[in-house]
Amino acid sequence: MMYTIYIINSTLHDLHYIGHTANLEDRLKRHNENRSPFTKGKRPWQLVICKNYLSGRALRLISRRGR
Repeated sequence: MMYTIYIINSTLHDLHYIGHTANLEDRLKRHNENRSPFTKGKRPWQLVICKNYLSGRALRLISRRGR
């Protein structure tokens, strides 16, 4: 399974959000449909960057380091 770490930006509220998921397309849709607690009410969200990892363990290690 592929895992993705991503950064999205709220174009109207000058905010960014860093997250990780196994399904980036679905996750972005959820952010823009106000179905994510932190990003709710702050849409529209646009993808800034994403990076894929082959293991969840590698993704968690990178996430903890803030890279």
